[in-house]
Amino acid sequence: MIVKSGDKIKKGEKLSESWASENEVIPVASLLGVSPQKTPKYLVKKIGEKVSEGEIIAQKKDLFSSVAIKSPTDGQIAEINLKDGSLIVSAGIGTEGIVSPVSGVINDAVRGKIEIEFEGESFEGEEGGGQEAFGEMVYLPGKKINVLDEIPDVDGKIVFGMEITEAASAKLDAMGVVGLIFHKNTEEVYSPYIRVKEDVMDRLKSDVGKTVYLYPDSKKIVVPK
Repeated sequence: MIVKSGDKIKKGEKLSESWASENEVIPVASLLGVSPQKTPKYLVKKIGEKVSEGEIIAQKKDLFSSVAIKSPTDGQIAEINLKDGSLIVSAGIGTEGIVSPVSGVINDAVRGKIEIEFEGESFEGEEGGGQEAFGEMVYLPGKKINVLDEIPDVDGKIVFGMEITEAASAKLDAMGVVGLIFHKNTEEVYSPYIRVKEDVMDRLKSDVGKTVYLYPDSKKIVVPK
């Protein structure tokens, strides 16, 4: 993490960063025709050394021939497996990070968990279920969301509509929706949800396209300022 408790942060600011990498496994012993235990003898590069794509990393020479193995990628020699004689090249592919979805103050930043205090407009619900969730809010118009309705991309988003059927809830869950807001529902709901009164539905329509937070336990919906 690159933030700490008490830090003021802005929406879109990076909270944590890590180096992402991919491993290339090269069957050195098999390619050179030697026993796995003898693999280190033929390595040109040592553990921890950096290599470039196309650079020779292992080579076997004898009186009549020479066999060379080149690195398939830029990276670093990470490990030798003496059980099968393979060499692992770790190829760095860049940094990965988590950015803040809101502006606020870091309340807690320990053990891989970041808690942000932020200001926003709060809406009370009548019933809630499932885990806390947040995402861009997408409105599906009409009196009822049915399983046969044409539904836009909702992956990672929160859907709200007047009424939702159980089959439609299952479909939305399979499409990657992270939460639901509705006025009525039939039977089981498969994603985190909050059921609200009709007047709250009307007020929420002005927040379509914004990031919203669902707190099912306390039956609250919060739209950050």
